[in-house]
Amino acid sequence: MKSTRVVFVHGAGTFGAAAWPRQHGMALDFDCLFLRRHGFDPVREPLPTDFLADQQIVRDALGEGGHVVAASQGAVSAMMVALERPELVKSLVLAEPACLSLTQELPATAAHRARVEPLFARAADLTDEEFHREFARAVFAPNRARS
Repeated sequence: MKSTRVVFVHGAGTFGAAAWPRQHGMALDFDCLFLRRHGFDPVREPLPTDFLADQQIVRDALGEGGHVVAASQGAVSAMMVALERPELVKSLVLAEPACLSLTQELPATAAHRARVEPLFARAADLTDEEFHREFARAVFAPNRARS
């Protein structure tokens, strides 16, 4: 069973194996690769997202093919690989894919953007912890207005 490859592609937060702590046990039965997207370094600040570079990383990790699990910004490059090389992607699981442009005409997307865009506009003034706390509050707080 170890020959079945599963490629995990992280989002904008933690990367590599740290982004997928609950999936580590799968490595007992599958050939799991926990990727580090382009521009993510353990010491330096992340670089701006480069979807083409990330796409190459995912494609290379798939080798002869496998399953892809991707979150947030990582889902974009995973989808690109699935479209470009469908024969490599046996299955594709996307968690919170960061591709709002695909659903921009829907009221739920407009409401989500209205909630988070002010936060992103001041992200440079916040610590990572402050940003994540405010993002979670804006998106998941039970008392927020629903559209």
